[in-house]
Amino acid sequence: MRPAAHPSGRRPRRRNRRRPLPEHIVREFKDLGLGWLFENPRQIGPLFTLEAPELAARLDLDRAEPLTRSFRPHDLHRRETDLLYRVPYRIGDPAAGRFIWIIVLLENQEQPRVSLVVRVLIYMAHVWAREHRRWEREQVPENQRRLPIIVPMVFYTGVQRWAGPLQLAGLMDGLPEAPELARFVPEWQTLLVQLHAQPPERLREMGVALGYLLSVLRAEQAEPARFAQVLREATAALHGLPAEDVEEWLEVLHFLRLLLAQRRSESERAVLDPELVEGARRSKFWTRTEADMAVAERTMVQVWEEQGHTRGKEEGLVLGRAEGDVQASRRLLRRMLSARLGPVPDWLEARIVQMDAAGCEAMVDRTVRAANYAEFLTADA
Repeated sequence: MRPAAHPSGRRPRRRNRRRPLPEHIVREFKDLGLGWLFENPRQIGPLFTLEAPELAARLDLDRAEPLTRSFRPHDLHRRETDLLYRVPYRIGDPAAGRFIWIIVLLENQEQPRVSLVVRVLIYMAHVWAREHRRWEREQVPENQRRLPIIVPMVFYTGVQRWAGPLQLAGLMDGLPEAPELARFVPEWQTLLVQLHAQPPERLREMGVALGYLLSVLRAEQAEPARFAQVLREATAALHGLPAEDVEEWLEVLHFLRLLLAQRRSESERAVLDPELVEGARRSKFWTRTEADMAVAERTMVQVWEEQGHTRGKEEGLVLGRAEGDVQASRRLLRRMLSARLGPVPDWLEARIVQMDAAGCEAMVDRTVRAANYAEFLTADA
C-alpha cells in the first residue's frame, strides 16, 4: 500500500533529498546504517503504515524536517540511533500549518533497555521546554500558547519479541503495592514496530522501498539459499518502483550493498553483489543515479581498503599486513569493476591476481573514469 495522496489530489513537489553515502556510515554500518536510512523522513512512512495507518494518512513527509542532529538534548547527545522530526499534520485548515513531532528510537538489543522510556520522556520535556522558551522570547499571548503533540515510536529489529516497558509506570518504585499512586505518573502511548512480528508478505505488499528492504532484514539470519531468494525477490520489486521514488531506491540499494559486504559471507557476496549492481544498471533509475553509485562505490572502496588489515587480523589471517592489504585491495577492485563496468573478464582477472595493492589502487582510479571496458583499456595503455 503506497502512502496516502495529498488532500488536493496532487502530491506536492518533493525536495531533492538524494544524499551521498558518508564514510562514517560505511565504517560503522552495523550501528549507524538504519539511522542514516531514516534521516530521510519519507522512509519512516511505512513504519506508520504498519502500526498506525490512521496517522500515516495525515503525515506530510514530503515537507517534514529531520532535526536529529540540531536538536538532540545534551543528556542524549551520543544517542545516534534516536531520530527526531517535525512533520506537517493534515488536520483542519491546511493554511493553519499544524505540526507534530515524531521521535523514532531504533533498538536491536535482544534484551530491551528499560531506559528507553526515560529517553522518550527527556525528548518530550526538551521539545516542550523549547516551545515554552519561544513563547517567552516572542511574547506569545497566553490564549495562543499551545504545545505540539509528540508521537514516540520504537522500531525493534531483534529476533525475540519485545519484552521491555513502554510505559513510565513500569519503572516506578512501589507502584504495584500502592496502585492509588498511579494517577500521578505521566502516561502516553508509544508505537512499537517489531520487525520479526511482521509477516513478510505484508512488508512486500506495501509496495515501497523500505518494505522490500525490511523483508530482506527480516531474513538476515536465514541460511544462504533462502536469504538469496528473499534478496532477489526484493530487488526485483525495488526496480519496479515509480520513477519519483528514486531517492528511496538509491538509499535502499546502498544499504543492501553494505548489508552484503558486512554481514554475509564472502562466497555469498561474490554472487549477490554483482547481481545487485547489474539489476540496478538495467533499471529505469540507473541514468539518474549512475554518478551517485560511482561516488558511493569509491567511498566504500576507500574505507574497506583502510580496514583491510584489521579485517584480516580479526578473521585470523597470518600472512602479514602486506598480504592482507593486497587481498583486500583485489576484492575491492573486483567489486568496483563489477559495479561500474559489469562482470570482470577472465583476462582481467588473470592480471588482478598478480597485482599488488598499489596496482589495484591505480586500477580503481581508472575504473572511476571509464564507462566501459574499452575505455578502461585505453586508459590503461
